Amino acid sequence: MTRIAPLNRSDLDAAKRVIATVVLEYYFDGRYTVDELLVRYEKSGYLVDLARLEEEYGGSRGLLLGVFEDEVVVGAGGVRRIDAETGELVRLWFLREFRGRGIGRQVIDRLLQFARSVGMKRLRLDTSFRCKEAVALFRKVGFREIPRYKESIGDCFMELDLTNKPNQSSEPTPMSVTICAEPQIAPATVVAHL
Repeated sequence: MTRIAPLNRSDLDAAKRVIATVVLEYYFDGRYTVDELLVRYEKSGYLVDLARLEEEYGGSRGLLLGVFEDEVVVGAGGVRRIDAETGELVRLWFLREFRGRGIGRQVIDRLLQFARSVGMKRLRLDTSFRCKEAVALFRKVGFREIPRYKESIGDCFMELDLTNKPNQSSEPTPMSVTICAEPQIAPATVVAHL
């Protein structure tokens, strides 16, 4: 059973391994192992937001979700505040066998719902044109390319106006995923749109 739920501190090492595994698919041409890349990330501070989980993703500041298959982290995605009206989609990485199944769209939809609920008016993200499927999904959701807004190795910068009506796809996938909300909200099952 695949479920989407907020990541806890105890899930972070597994989430970091997912991030490193997927990054190695698109970058570095086999120069590193997952463990070597994680050491580089720790030294450079690339994953510092995960170490600051509560400060970066707690309350109305953000939300960091995990995708779990039989209690194993297989993907992640988050949104965090840049300023009073702007958020940023971050850490959207899914193991290969969990892509193309509508799970990424469900994570994004959940993050958009959260961003709107805490008053964010726009969301930004940075990615790479190497991640063709991700760029296509972001465009389908309604993100548009913008000029570079921060220093990053990414070469594609995008923004979504959250004051517009949400973009809903009319093509549901046959897979459903249980989405577990914050502890005070009961879990819900939704059908992915992708």
